[in-house]
Amino acid sequence: MTHHYRASVTTDPANVPAVRHTIAKLLAEWGLPETTPTAQLVLSELLGNAIRYGGGPTVTVDVARETTALRIAVSDNCAIALPRLRHPSEDEEHGRGLALVNALTTDWGTDPTTTGKTVWALLPTAAPAAR
Repeated sequence: MTHHYRASVTTDPANVPAVRHTIAKLLAEWGLPETTPTAQLVLSELLGNAIRYGGGPTVTVDVARETTALRIAVSDNCAIALPRLRHPSEDEEHGRGLALVNALTTDWGTDPTTTGKTVWALLPTAAPAAR
């Protein structure tokens, strides 16, 4: 069974905690409470990047439970700069978010869209029990 959540979020950093809370509630309802801390961290990184660099008044958050993975995606309106994994110096304040996403997920990537881009990540989940 696939579960899906989609929301349009204004690009105000103050909205991130509310989205994190919503995701925690959804994951509990979907039977995935053990993935909540990692999912919230990945979501925060993707959403924070979209808010900071997305170039629009809103971004779209998509979370879907598939058979063996949780897909977290954030779409924005900026196709100019696609995110890339960086290796910042110790003195740099930013640039480590995608390294965290890369370390915590089984896969992540960027898909160009007609209006910008979608950055997505996959978290493994246990396959549902046979009935």
